[in-house]
Amino acid sequence: MDELPHLGKSLSAHEPSRVLIADRLYFEYNATLLQGAIDHIAEPSNAVLIFCSDRFRNSSEIPPNQTDLIQTDTDIPLWSKTLYEPMLDRFEKYFMFPYGSSVLPEDMLAHLRNIPKDAYPGLKVPPRNKFLPQTLEGVTSCTLGPHTDLLSIEHRRLIDMEAGFEVRLTEEAKACLEHERMEDLAVDAPELLVNKTGRKIWYKLTREFQVPSYSLKAKIYLPNIDTDAKSLMKLLLAVSVARTSLEHELFDALLVGYDYHIDVDSTGIELTFSGFRDRLSLLVETVSSRLGNLSEHLTEENFAFSKEKAISTLEAKTEQHLYKKVAAFLGKSLRKRAFLDEELLVAVRELTFNETAEFAKGIFERGGVKAICIGEVRDTEARGVVTTLLRGIGIGQGDLSSTGGEEVLKLQGRSVVYRNWNPNPDDLNHLALNYYQIGARNNTKLAAAQMLVGLMRQQSFLVLRTHKQLGYVVWTSLHQIDYVDGFFVLIEGSKLPPHLMDKEIESFLRGFEEYLTTSLTDTAFAALQQNAAALLDEKDKTLQAKQGRYWSRINLGDEKFNIREILKREVMKLHKEDLIDLYREVFKQNVGKLSIQIFSKKTVSELPKNVLTPEETYSGKESDLLLNLEDLSSLPRFPRTSDMISNPQ
Repeated sequence: MDELPHLGKSLSAHEPSRVLIADRLYFEYNATLLQGAIDHIAEPSNAVLIFCSDRFRNSSEIPPNQTDLIQTDTDIPLWSKTLYEPMLDRFEKYFMFPYGSSVLPEDMLAHLRNIPKDAYPGLKVPPRNKFLPQTLEGVTSCTLGPHTDLLSIEHRRLIDMEAGFEVRLTEEAKACLEHERMEDLAVDAPELLVNKTGRKIWYKLTREFQVPSYSLKAKIYLPNIDTDAKSLMKLLLAVSVARTSLEHELFDALLVGYDYHIDVDSTGIELTFSGFRDRLSLLVETVSSRLGNLSEHLTEENFAFSKEKAISTLEAKTEQHLYKKVAAFLGKSLRKRAFLDEELLVAVRELTFNETAEFAKGIFERGGVKAICIGEVRDTEARGVVTTLLRGIGIGQGDLSSTGGEEVLKLQGRSVVYRNWNPNPDDLNHLALNYYQIGARNNTKLAAAQMLVGLMRQQSFLVLRTHKQLGYVVWTSLHQIDYVDGFFVLIEGSKLPPHLMDKEIESFLRGFEEYLTTSLTDTAFAALQQNAAALLDEKDKTLQAKQGRYWSRINLGDEKFNIREILKREVMKLHKEDLIDLYREVFKQNVGKLSIQIFSKKTVSELPKNVLTPEETYSGKESDLLLNLEDLSSLPRFPRTSDMISNPQ
């Protein structure tokens, strides 16, 4: 049963020929297993299981209480007998078991339609799934002939080959569909449908994935949520209650291929809906109306349950891998307002039902909204489904002033070190994370950085992990926070304490400059350049991937939807010397470095007071040791993202 939502979701996103899903495969009839499954899901007999195999029909192991449902051979119509000879004309490629499909004969369908309602008084049939789509129509102006609700060329090919329907697209119809698809691909940017105070709505018709479905993603930005950890946890608990109640109510939607997500962060609530055109608005209406009445559905009982669940989740996160915790700590260090899991845990433990219920009243009235609707959907439908969402939640005349990003810490010209203890006293591992800031986003530098980080990741792993074996985790990555870019190099292991890991990272940086200048040949650089350009030229593989790419620009506030094309042009203009110049600028000449060093109490008795000397660093710059993380607040900060976008200088 749990696999049905996954199957439905897959069928709504991919052509049937690409979907084959199962949790278990059983090749032999097992009466005990089947009876156990029936007993588990049927209370007492309100579920019907149909076993489509002739090997079960005459089994002597059919439970006695089920024999009255088995008809004698003389009672079985002719069409029913033919069904015992299924057409198994295909083979599963891994296990090589046969499977196939058969068309239900019209006389069988007529027989089923005419069965009296009281024919089986003991049979309880569940109500019809209200989310079951009544039509699978896509968006097209082409003339396709019969069965026009099956618009996918691949769908039509399968039906024609396997089911025997006379569905044959003319060459004109095929050309028309392909022309529409290419028209959608030619414009790689959504259209701004609504642009007014507190609301910005984008729309994109795209038929390239040949599935009659679409997706809606919306963010409700709530002011003052990120002012303290307690406000964030109030929102999270109130939404958690709604999310839990929806899990049961919307199981039917998941069964037939729809999907939804409700996520909370320090700026508000992000909602995602996807599925077939025909019933997606019903899903949006159900979720939005529940969120719009948060305080009404909040009771002391479900509040206590959600609070306990949140505490359990946060306690588990505080015990996660050290490198994951420190990556979160880096974000906390650079942002002006961010919360660690430990801070959220303290906040949620202090929360009461009354203050959370009061907080949930009218919370969305001042919310600003950004949304994008994309897929096989018309602009009028997109407007309608967004209106349904906003009306259900109760969005008032909000504003989007809180979406301008944060003032990120500015490190240029400074090198600082922060040290602390491993929160797990029994862990032998140390960790050093060295972050080097590039600065405010510049597309030329970003293109060079994306090429550079691949080389650094490869060489740092080879030197620090393979050759020197300094830790079991060695990772180099490009770090982007709002509109500020940087690199980081991370080592986690027990071989060296973090201040010596820092020294090894600086030694690697010095050696990597030599690698760039002497070992990276022009031929190797040209191959690297072509690979980087090819990655930026890759087509989106799913509707969700395309939507996510657009959404990252919308959420950032920088609506350059052709950023991949821009970066590709920048990549192709680069020379090897440009990579070397950027490398020297970031890591040596104008270094902005934050080294976060976590020590294990098992092997170190006290935190060292000394830092690397200028001679021990690649940049030759002195470092300042921070005794408290709050000392970072005295450092300058970049302007907010919205200000940097509106005024690049």
